[in-house]
Amino acid sequence: MSNWYLKSGLYDKDWAGKDYSQEIIIERTVEPTVKVVSLPEMKNYLGADGEVETDDNLIDDIIKVAVDIFEMESGGMVLCDSTFIQYQKGGLKNIRLMRSPIIGVPTVSYYEDFDTVTATNITYSSHFRVVGDKLHHVDGYFDSGRDGDGYTITFKAGKYTSSTYTSADPVIKNAIMRIGAYLYENRDIVTGK
Repeated sequence: MSNWYLKSGLYDKDWAGKDYSQEIIIERTVEPTVKVVSLPEMKNYLGADGEVETDDNLIDDIIKVAVDIFEMESGGMVLCDSTFIQYQKGGLKNIRLMRSPIIGVPTVSYYEDFDTVTATNITYSSHFRVVGDKLHHVDGYFDSGRDGDGYTITFKAGKYTSSTYTSADPVIKNAIMRIGAYLYENRDIVTGK
């Protein structure tokens, strides 16, 4: 089973270890403020740095899509620090956060089946611990809450931060630029330009 399939939230195990599906919604709420590959780097790689007619917005979009493809193919790894919100029902032995590596401590709110207004904030020290990309409940089990958003988890993830992105692995940079070059060369198929 691919890492992306695991990170998509389409697969998990319940408390008894049985496979099952659970609808998990994840949103990126704060975009990264830095890029592993800059606009000048991509333009230079494409040989488009001297072209007056080059559309910088198009190349910026290509960088973003290339990073999205890289992150998807790497199983949900986030390159530059971003903030995410993950919603799911619960009823799990542990909760897998759908993006990694995790930065800092996630914030978790729990909504019971009958609760329509208020959330119970679960504090880090008394209710769960983070191991890798999973939350483990101290009682051994996350109760089943309201459908869709029994658990609302806010967390940051990213391999590089605003202070470390310039030291990004050259292999990662090269992969993103190669994906970007393919997209740039085939842009007329997608954009009609």
